[in-house]
Amino acid sequence: MGCVWNYKKLHATSDEVAVLEAKKLIRDAFIVEEFGGYSGTFAEASGVVLITPENWIPTSEGAEEYLSGRCCKWGSAKVVMDSSGSYHVGAACSE
Repeated sequence: MGCVWNYKKLHATSDEVAVLEAKKLIRDAFIVEEFGGYSGTFAEASGVVLITPENWIPTSEGAEEYLSGRCCKWGSAKVVMDSSGSYHVGAACSE
């Protein structure tokens, strides 16, 4: 079984809303995939974790790179905020 990287810039303006939006991504993907498993989508994430990095992440590209190094197959989707206040979510999802 493989692993697919999933990433999305969120519309959230607070930590709480970012986590809720990420949970909705997982739930919506789960419904679309009809509970089948191994979809390679956010449906395979086991939950959501908000990460507060030690240093500011300057860009969206930096946020995606930061997340990709901290997500693992079968793990939670990770949410991080960049220095502009934008939130990002990423997950390594089994397929």
